[in-house]
Amino acid sequence: MKLQNTQCQMERHPYYRADGTITTGGTAQLILGQSIARSSLFIQNLSNYAMYVEIGVGAGYATLTNGAVTSVTVTNVGFNFTKPPLVRFLGGGYPVTGVNKTHNHYNTAYVGLAQPNAAAPQNIATGVATLTSSSVSGSQINGVTITNGGANYAVAPYVMFMCSDLDPMGVALPSPTSGAYLSPGGGSVTYNGTVCPTDPIAIYCATTGAAFICRYTD
Repeated sequence: MKLQNTQCQMERHPYYRADGTITTGGTAQLILGQSIARSSLFIQNLSNYAMYVEIGVGAGYATLTNGAVTSVTVTNVGFNFTKPPLVRFLGGGYPVTGVNKTHNHYNTAYVGLAQPNAAAPQNIATGVATLTSSSVSGSQINGVTITNGGANYAVAPYVMFMCSDLDPMGVALPSPTSGAYLSPGGGSVTYNGTVCPTDPIAIYCATTGAAFICRYTD
């Protein structure tokens, strides 16, 4: 069955399997690394125990001082990193107005929006993530060193961590307090439409040997 108003399938799209079991109960594990493309994704809990899934890299939030980013607090340190993830600061600024769109024409009445695709200042903050050893696997995010605080932020920007091009396997850490909950006996996560995440995926369950399904198409 194809989506309405879409073209017919013109090439083969193999159906891949990454099914498995929990290797060590109470320890998160990687299911899939970052992919070039995915067109569908299905993860299901086959066990009688709760599972949690995380898609993507770590998470954090920025702190501002006088319109500049001065620090980042990491709220999900992730695991399995071999290279520091990239750090991007999105939104949070005043929109530029006027014909010339110069830095002298900020709309300072704007209240600010801290999310992707929101207005950002011309001088965008930059930072570099650092790693430390993880008790799970590989390394985790230790913190972010601010290399440029930027300027003219209305509110603290959205902090995005992305896998390094040299490391497709660093991922956020799933746990009972983080990630999508897969209820026992069939709880699932499904992406099948115009957009499907290509980020790395990790799973957590407290019980060794608990089984799960992971199926996807490219």
